[in-house]
Amino acid sequence: MARGPVREVLHRIGGAFSKLGIPSSPVEILINLAPAALEKDGTWLDLPIAIIMLQAAGLLPDLPTEQENKLILLGELGIHGELRRVPGSLSLSFCAKPGQSLIVPKGNEKECALS
Repeated sequence: MARGPVREVLHRIGGAFSKLGIPSSPVEILINLAPAALEKDGTWLDLPIAIIMLQAAGLLPDLPTEQENKLILLGELGIHGELRRVPGSLSLSFCAKPGQSLIVPKGNEKECALS
């Protein structure tokens, strides 16, 4: 079950999109945070959810599946559009598999380089 920061992600993303002049999606977007058994806590999902929303709205191109599977994105979006560092990025970086690239906010890069 999603907790406070994850429930608030749409407010942060909406504020960031508005501040950056990104238009509202003409379609309703549903994002499934599966698997349900995996706890989703914190703001580190903001960036990947924002990217998915931009792709679903047709504002960013979809990547081929083989390229998508090579990326791990994490970061918090501020309501003014800034990308913020997130706590626990070192732990999340250990989830990367060989051949995957980790895309993190400035401030998390040194911590993630330790993995």
